Amino acid sequence: MFVRFSHLFSVVSAFIVLTNCGGGDSDSGGDNNLISKLVLSDENITVNESMGSVTFNGGKTLAINVGIGSGAFHFRDDTVNEFYSVTDRGPNIDCSDSKAIVGIADFCINNGQVDKEGKIFTHPDFRPTIYKIHFTTSGVAGVTPGYDILSTITLTNKNGDPLRGLPNPLQTTTTENAYNSNGNKLSFDPESVDTEAIIKLSDGTFWLTDEYAPSLLHVAANGRILERLVP
Repeated sequence: MFVRFSHLFSVVSAFIVLTNCGGGDSDSGGDNNLISKLVLSDENITVNESMGSVTFNGGKTLAINVGIGSGAFHFRDDTVNEFYSVTDRGPNIDCSDSKAIVGIADFCINNGQVDKEGKIFTHPDFRPTIYKIHFTTSGVAGVTPGYDILSTITLTNKNGDPLRGLPNPLQTTTTENAYNSNGNKLSFDPESVDTEAIIKLSDGTFWLTDEYAPSLLHVAANGRILERLVP
C-alpha cells in the first residue's frame, strides 16, 4: 500500500527495508536484525486533524490543521496498514507571506524593522507528537479510504515537560525569529525541535531527526528524550 497524505506528506519508496546497525555475525543469515520490510502499492488518503481557528490581530481568521506527516515509518510487528508518523514544529506562516495569508502586510516587526525572514507560529505552545495511525482501505474502486489514530505520544524533556516547536537560539549560524498571531516576537527555546524523519527500534524506542540544530533525537517509548545528538 503506497499511502499519500494529501497536503501533508508522501511515502515515495516502492520498497522499504531498515535494519538494526548493531554488531553480530554477518553470516547469521536472514532477517534477524530486520526492523521493517514493506512492499507498497498506490493509495491516496487525506488526513485532516483540526486545531480549531486562529484570529490574527487586525487580520483574518484561519482554520488550522495539524500536519502529522513530517515523517512516517512502518514497524515490522504491526499490521500492514499501520504506521508511525511525526509532526513537525507546528503550523507556521512565512512573514513574507503575511499579506496574502493573514491579510496584513509587514506583520512581523523586530526592533522597529520589518522582518521578512521570520515565521508566524499560529500555536506557539504546539507540542511535537508521534502518531500511530491505522489506514482503512477497502480495495474497492470509488470507495474513499480512511484512517484511525490509534495513539499519540507527546515529546517531552527529561523532566516530563512537553517540548515545543519554536526556533532554537543558535550561535554558529543564523536562525529565524518567531511571532505569534498578535505579531509579538517570541523568545527562542533551546529545547524546541522541528522533527522530521522517524523510525522505531525493536526495543520500543524511536530515532527522530530535527531540522533546527540539526540533531538526532533518541526517544523513549513514552516520548521522553533520552539523548539529543548535535553535530
